[in-house]
Amino acid sequence: MNFEEVQYYIDITSEQFGFHPYIVKRVNDITGWPRYIPGDQETVDSHLEQLLRDGYTE
Repeated sequence: MNFEEVQYYIDITSEQFGFHPYIVKRVNDITGWPRYIPGDQETVDSHLEQLLRDGYTE
C-alpha cells in the first residue's frame, strides 16, 4: 500500500504466526518482529518447483 509516497506492508495473516491479527509496517522497516525482507524470487520459484516435483499436493 502507498500512502503519502510511503510504501507499507499490510499483513492480514500474521495471527497464525503468533502476532497481532494484522500488521502494518513501512516497507523498509527492519526493526522488531516480524521482519519483512524481500526474498530472491528465483530461489522461491526453485523451492516451489522442487516441492511439486516431489509430489507435494498440500
